[in-house]
Amino acid sequence: MLNKFSILIKKNMRYTIFLFVIMCTSLFGNTESKIDSVNAFPHEYIMSNLDISIQKFSENLIAAKAIGYRKGEAASLALLGMAYTLRGKYDLATSNYIKAAATYEELEMYSELADVYGEFGYFLKRTDMQRANYYMLLAIQIGERYNLRVALAKLYDNYGVLKELEEDLDSAKVYYQKSLDIKEEIRDSVGLPYSLNHLAGIVAREGDLDMALNYMRRSSAIRATLNSEYALVENMVIMGDIFNTVTPKDSALYYYKKALERAADLNHSFMIRYLYKQLSDLYKGLGAYDLAYEYFTKYSAVKDSVLNDEVQTQIEKLKIDFETEKKDRQIAQSELELNRRDFMLYLASGVVLFLVILAYWIYRTQKLKREKIRNELVFQEKLNKANLEKKITNEKLRISRDLHDNIGSQLTFMISSLDNLTYRVKDDKTLDKVSYLGNFGRNTLSDLRNTIWALKQEDAGMEQLVLKINELAVSINNNVESIEVTVNSDNTSDVELSANLMLNIYRIIQEGVQNSIKHSGCSKIHIHLTNDSEKIELILNDNGKGFDENEIIEGSGLENMRSRCERSNGEFSLVSSSEGTEIVCAILIK
Repeated sequence: MLNKFSILIKKNMRYTIFLFVIMCTSLFGNTESKIDSVNAFPHEYIMSNLDISIQKFSENLIAAKAIGYRKGEAASLALLGMAYTLRGKYDLATSNYIKAAATYEELEMYSELADVYGEFGYFLKRTDMQRANYYMLLAIQIGERYNLRVALAKLYDNYGVLKELEEDLDSAKVYYQKSLDIKEEIRDSVGLPYSLNHLAGIVAREGDLDMALNYMRRSSAIRATLNSEYALVENMVIMGDIFNTVTPKDSALYYYKKALERAADLNHSFMIRYLYKQLSDLYKGLGAYDLAYEYFTKYSAVKDSVLNDEVQTQIEKLKIDFETEKKDRQIAQSELELNRRDFMLYLASGVVLFLVILAYWIYRTQKLKREKIRNELVFQEKLNKANLEKKITNEKLRISRDLHDNIGSQLTFMISSLDNLTYRVKDDKTLDKVSYLGNFGRNTLSDLRNTIWALKQEDAGMEQLVLKINELAVSINNNVESIEVTVNSDNTSDVELSANLMLNIYRIIQEGVQNSIKHSGCSKIHIHLTNDSEKIELILNDNGKGFDENEIIEGSGLENMRSRCERSNGEFSLVSSSEGTEIVCAILIK
């Protein structure tokens, strides 16, 4: 066993040293940063430089694998899938897309996973529409589940292309517009032209040439700022497609030929094939069969070259398998020679391996130590917060007891004394004043009790508030003739309310009801309270005579109601007419 371990160390000494250097470098983020920077090549640059991009992403993939950087590996695979698709190497594109999706799913990187599924579905649109729709819808479901706005902008656009290929133009237009809305919202200057171009194609097919050209002018203006040769050529192709829907075909021929000249410089096989086919069909429709035959011949030659590329890929794969087997034999022979190496090589490899393990152990230990300290700080912060909340609650209870025992009892004594005076006072004027003071004292005592109630109901639910409002309604119905107060509530979720918020809502209702009783001349007052997990809405209306909203009645308390509502993070509104008055206060809980 020891002998085999020694052979393994000797065999991989150089590789071990290389890994040690890479690991030390990656601890400072240099290698991962370089990989990420290559994977961040702009989309327009990739489209305009396919061969260079394929080479860079291939090298990036090797570098990511060497250091075990899974995120960088997945990104390189996805970009290779896209580049090989545009290059016409469909078998390599499929292989890279599948590997990228598997890696992103393993890493739970859902934004990138949705993007890869979307790209793969879009790639399948010409060969297997059923699978294309499946993967595209799978990508959209992931995007909508996690609200991935940037990813959804691209997915909606590409899914619209699938619907257009299926001749479902209405659905295509809907998804193109959804994509355009998101891109305008996030100001995606690179993605906007794609949605504009797709919408231009749809409206052109519907016969609205002016609208199509308007979309294209917007798209071309944006792409002129991107410095992308591919983007400009693509717009020429789309202009040709638009003019191909109308007669005469001169403009279509002009844009197709102009695009073909510049596509040849880009070495973009897919675009060149498309332009040859469009020109062949166009000339055939015009009766110019010699030119139609010429372009169809060129189209066939390019198409055959793509197929030959696929065959060549299979041949290269077989050659690689053969070379691999050959190298395995050479490695087996080398192992025999490595057994005779000096013992110092074993020792050097062991030291390097030990240093790697030691460095990793120190790194892990420090990381765990930092996490432990951070968790302790978080726990201590929660504990301090809980203690503070407990102190605040105890202080509120103390204040409410003091209010009840001291001020409450004094008010009760004062009211009782004033009531006794009413039996002794003979002068009517003095009797009215004493009665007024008694009623004033009762109202003050009622307000005090409501305040104490709110203090004791800290973090109570909507049910306690509704119960208190019903008590107010019953009291008014029992003591005020000719006025009926009704209450109803729709509570879709039970939310916790602070003492201050409960008191403010109750005071708004109390002020509004008193307002209606004093000034409106109403016979009915209705209180409606509804809430969900995010908002509480209070609606209070009466069937009174109403008033001019620009002439606030002095002493009506409307400004006080508005102030309480806005202090509670709410919006206050009032509508009054000859049929009655309605007050609304909508309060955001979060």
